[in-house]
Amino acid sequence: MSAPIYPLAGGVLTVAAASALGTLMMQRLAIALTRLEFRLFALLAGSACLSALVLLLSSLQLARKGVLALAAVAIVSACRAPDSVTKTAFSQSRKEKLCWFSWRLCGLAAWRERNS
Repeated sequence: MSAPIYPLAGGVLTVAAASALGTLMMQRLAIALTRLEFRLFALLAGSACLSALVLLLSSLQLARKGVLALAAVAIVSACRAPDSVTKTAFSQSRKEKLCWFSWRLCGLAAWRERNS
């Protein structure tokens, strides 16, 4: 019964740590992005950072205990970080909202034509 829990917990911890590292990095960069772009780039950048840190810990032969501690520190620091930059980055203008809506309509039109 507990056999599938360990891989799922490892996957959830990996995604959470990567997202936390990426969120910290994206907050430092303070780039004006939409919420979806922010989360996507945070996950991508965070996974690259996490991979580099795991490689560093593995080369120092500290990967077993160090990765768990690294993930815990990253998640706690991302939760405690001030998100004033994030709140200002998510303010969308009307033009951005209209652009998003028009892309959704184009996707819907392409889907309907393909399925017709």
